[in-house]
Amino acid sequence: MIREGAARAAAVHLALSALVVGAFLALVISVWYPPPLLQGAGGMRLVLIVAAVDLVAGPLITLLIYKKGKPGLAFDLTVIALLQASALAYGLHTTWVSRPAYLVLSPYRATLVAANELYPADQAHKAPAWGAEPMLAVAPQDAEARQSLLFEVVDGKPDIEYRPQHHRPLSDPALAAVHATAEPVTAAELRSADFPAGVPSDVRRLPLITRDQELEVWFSLQDARVLAIRLR
Repeated sequence: MIREGAARAAAVHLALSALVVGAFLALVISVWYPPPLLQGAGGMRLVLIVAAVDLVAGPLITLLIYKKGKPGLAFDLTVIALLQASALAYGLHTTWVSRPAYLVLSPYRATLVAANELYPADQAHKAPAWGAEPMLAVAPQDAEARQSLLFEVVDGKPDIEYRPQHHRPLSDPALAAVHATAEPVTAAELRSADFPAGVPSDVRRLPLITRDQELEVWFSLQDARVLAIRLR
């Protein structure tokens, strides 16, 4: 049987939790994991876990323990709030360190690289704070450096896409080689995607490697920029 006032206390707790979780979701979705990266990069799973802990566990415990006039009630509610805050802080930290940092284009594929996947690990603190920055993966020109990179990859170390020292902006001439390996996007597809008039005619797509879901990147050689990230 629900104690007197418990339902009201749980409802108030739920409303406050919803405001906090709403702010968390707004930050995650608008800044670090804009759709469809939310689905492709594993952000949806993390968001659901944090929401479940803060929106379900906290108010439910309040419903179970609340008793008007109970000695130590304020302490109990404070502990619940601190546990929720700890869960939210953990979720925020995890979301931050695993945020998409670079969208790296290379021949035949694109790779979404999270901040905590960069190699070496000390590159993580240099990663962009807001959004996945489009870049090219360009192999070193020196033959000895290319051979050393190959041996490291064969030995199990991350490939070139995860090494910022080999990233170049899309304005680099290497984009032409990547463009040549990509699949053309038809004019009909551009129209169905509601692209505005004036979109370059050389738009091509690459499959985008992510943690969870298959995506694709549309980009232009003429404009040297990524036009869209889409679900396949």
